[in-house]
Amino acid sequence: MSHLAILDDDVLAPNEALPFRDEKWNAAYGYLLKRAAEQGMPVILSNDFAYEAGYVGWGWIWHDGGFTAVGETPIVAVYDKFPSTDPAGREKIHDMQQRGIAIFNHPELTLVVDDKHLNYHNFKEWVPYSHYYHHGVDDPHRALIEFSETARALGFSPEMFVAKPQWGYGAMNVAFFTLGDPEVLTSLPPGEYVLQPFIDSSGGIPEIGLSGMHDLRVILADGAFVTSYIRQPPPGRLVSNAFLPGSLVYLTEEDDLPAPAREAVHAIDARFSNYRPRLYSIDLVRAPDGRFFCFEMNSRPGTVSDGSPHDERGTRVVMDRIVDCFATLLDR
Repeated sequence: MSHLAILDDDVLAPNEALPFRDEKWNAAYGYLLKRAAEQGMPVILSNDFAYEAGYVGWGWIWHDGGFTAVGETPIVAVYDKFPSTDPAGREKIHDMQQRGIAIFNHPELTLVVDDKHLNYHNFKEWVPYSHYYHHGVDDPHRALIEFSETARALGFSPEMFVAKPQWGYGAMNVAFFTLGDPEVLTSLPPGEYVLQPFIDSSGGIPEIGLSGMHDLRVILADGAFVTSYIRQPPPGRLVSNAFLPGSLVYLTEEDDLPAPAREAVHAIDARFSNYRPRLYSIDLVRAPDGRFFCFEMNSRPGTVSDGSPHDERGTRVVMDRIVDCFATLLDR
């Protein structure tokens, strides 16, 4: 029987006892596979390295209340949780498409969502000015001058700027700097980055009684609100995420969002309306003038709970919608 394959580059081979070394990950993916099995969907969890020519060489299914290791399995659809926008990943996705394997999310959506430079060029009215910078190739001093001149011409005049990997996630290799301290740029690992004005969110979101630095993540599935949450950084930090945990507050109803935030996410999502199924996140911050900016999007929002009851409920809401997307992908 052909399966829908969840391909995650952290999945362990069946010579291990479980798919992941972290029990939180086993619990999260166990819930996802269990929910799919309850709806009669043949889903296999594997690693993208196990994929070849329309098959996965091994994987894990949900059977008799737990993970069961299986061997070579043909696949008809893929939920790509691996780096599918890097050269090796694009090659695998192309091979899958040539074989008629359905992809969730569509590769064109994934590319635009995960590439911060494309974020800006597709959503200039919502994304802060983003200047492409190839560290190790471009001259950093010239890049800073070009960036600052254009940013100020577009109305951005912050004291601080941020450099982030063009395809990065989790605040890895993100650097904050000022024009008076350009040496920060030269200390970055070689690679492709975007330079953006740092949006000061210290004024909070007064519409919902929130004070202080924040980012507001909204998750959408096929244009519909799934859930949202606000992350606030720990003391002394400028960002918060799964790797730099701070406080986490869920907004579980769309009406909980400020009206300008709702406007932003639905305006962005309207550009993707031809892609189904789709599920991704949009990260917003509120600027001092009340405008909401999208500073990042993610085609693979996290589904592993931090262990707290409210995050457990929130991540399960997301996984239930992922299973709904599986049904759409399999045309059920």
